[in-house]
Amino acid sequence: MASPNLHPLGCLDDIMPDIDVPLVLSFRCPSAHHPATEATLSHSFTSLIHANYWLSGYIHSNLKELEGKYRPGTKFLSIQSQDWDSVSGVSEGTKENTSQIEFQDLSQHVLYSSTSYPELVAQDMPSRYLSAELLVPDRSTPDLNVKSALRARVTFIRDGIFVVLSTSHALMDATSLSAVFGAWAAIARGEPSPPLSHGPILSAELGLQDRHEKGALQNGTLEQNSSLDPSVLYADLKTQKKLWWMLGLDYRPKAHSSAIIAQNIPAKETLTKIFKINGDTLTRLKKYCSQTETATLNETVGDSDESKEVDTIDKANGAWISTNDALSALLWRCMVRSRIRTAPELSSRTSSLMSAMNMRSSPALTPSTLSYSPRLANIVLYIINTSPIPNLVSSPPNPNAHPSTTSALASTALNIRSATHAYTAPELVAQALQLAATVPDVSRLGLVYPTWLEHDVVISSLLRLPLYSTSWGNTFGKPESGELRSEVPDFVRWPGKVFEGITFVMPRRRDGGVEVVVTMGVEDMEVLKGDAEWRRYVEG
Repeated sequence: MASPNLHPLGCLDDIMPDIDVPLVLSFRCPSAHHPATEATLSHSFTSLIHANYWLSGYIHSNLKELEGKYRPGTKFLSIQSQDWDSVSGVSEGTKENTSQIEFQDLSQHVLYSSTSYPELVAQDMPSRYLSAELLVPDRSTPDLNVKSALRARVTFIRDGIFVVLSTSHALMDATSLSAVFGAWAAIARGEPSPPLSHGPILSAELGLQDRHEKGALQNGTLEQNSSLDPSVLYADLKTQKKLWWMLGLDYRPKAHSSAIIAQNIPAKETLTKIFKINGDTLTRLKKYCSQTETATLNETVGDSDESKEVDTIDKANGAWISTNDALSALLWRCMVRSRIRTAPELSSRTSSLMSAMNMRSSPALTPSTLSYSPRLANIVLYIINTSPIPNLVSSPPNPNAHPSTTSALASTALNIRSATHAYTAPELVAQALQLAATVPDVSRLGLVYPTWLEHDVVISSLLRLPLYSTSWGNTFGKPESGELRSEVPDFVRWPGKVFEGITFVMPRRRDGGVEVVVTMGVEDMEVLKGDAEWRRYVEG
């Protein structure tokens, strides 16, 4: 094998810490079929890595030998070259690929020994059975600055299975990880899988020279800024608070930074709970929130589930609101209203809603030439909505009344849609990415909001990920066996205690409904469950 090749990651990867992104898929799988399932998953995963060898690489941080050539904090992906003409090279590569996936049988483990997978399904898969310690593979290496790009762990329990992929948030976002699952499933069911394209946002795409060249911008690529060098561009962009918001980064002076704010937040016991909203209720919620009159807006890119459904919003017919807009409005209002019930001193503040946006289709980026696969990397920016808390949490109207065109819930959804339109403007997206690419030191960046459990809310929507509709064929059992088995996941979940504080809208289920993962203080959660507006739409 040749020495590994180092590839600098993109500007959005550099500002993201190298933390685990582990996603759990669970399936019914008869215990008698476990050996055959293990063989299929092992072979298909090895094939996946051979076809996409960059997935066998490692994420490197703090490379001393490259200090001075790249900005501090730059991350790299090392990829071991494959020598396909060498028998020993292929053999070693196969061994490495196999070591990236591990199998374990926990049928007799104390957590699972007294229950079967079908019984867990009947209980809606309680979170305590999704232990990160038990189910998530370890990406660490003996070098604290080096972690695996991707690891898989398959766990068998009685008549069931958990399949987990864990990657680095400095390499991929959830959309990317979903695509990896999709490619693995295609191979497992015996179909060809097109190559997965690793496409970080590099400086050249933004009209900048590579960071280590420390040169001027390429002529003619940034129009009025084409004569500026990166340091001059950064000096201009760093004063724009909105751009830092879009990157999810702290823009405040050190004395008032998020780290200082976090020290003054009272500690509280928290609880994470999964709520359900069925498909019919989602439709009703979206319809209700779409009945606010507004001026015509041009539809643009964003992380909405209907981003190509409508080109304009007609004032005569009311505002077009996406399912994500309506859900976000409901979550933001109800969560903040519940928090101020237990902490009235928060009611005088301004609340912020930070929502993740998938920017792959933004005109600010080079269009992908690959129609069969999304661009795999971190391609996420954030929109920010703010509202004085009294305006945000105003009481909902009588539930028996005809939907009001001026209801607070519908108005909040409209504000979210308007912000999405504003924050996805190509010029603004380009500036945010240029800021990410020109920050001179990305080794000590802070997050913009440490107040997720107080008066602010952070939402990440996975609604559009097709994980519940991705078939794995006969991987988990054959139809003629007559035993219950799954072709598609029964549950798509984060492991327990992962990303606590962020509110997640999980992928849309086959019945059209969604699960929403909410973390709140224990007392706040009790208030939320009794909130009238919340109970109108949410189960559990």
